Amino acid sequence: MIYSNVSITFLCADDAPYSEQASIRLTDTEMVIDISAPSSQERAYLVKGHLVNNFYAGQDDVTESGPLDIVARWAELGDIWVGWWLEDGVEYLFSFRLPRNAVEPSEKAHRKSGRRLTPARS
Repeated sequence: MIYSNVSITFLCADDAPYSEQASIRLTDTEMVIDISAPSSQERAYLVKGHLVNNFYAGQDDVTESGPLDIVARWAELGDIWVGWWLEDGVEYLFSFRLPRNAVEPSEKAHRKSGRRLTPARS
């Protein structure tokens, strides 16, 4: 599933809270946070989190601005995702909600998840 225009709020002890818009891709074993056009930051981010037990853990991949020293961990808590983000030695807490409307990359993803594209008829 791909979620667009997800607002991620970052909190840091040294700065005021701020939000970034992201796209989030979710598969059975991975969640990717893609902040490609940050509003208040000068960098783009592509953090690939791999499922570890009941949370995701990952680091920034090579993006247009080059590799960044970022490590992140996040988990679902009710209907909100909360996490810890370490960037160049500075710690942040972050949170986001996934919208209810998502885009399936293909019909194959529907079959894999067991969902039907059209309602079953009796």
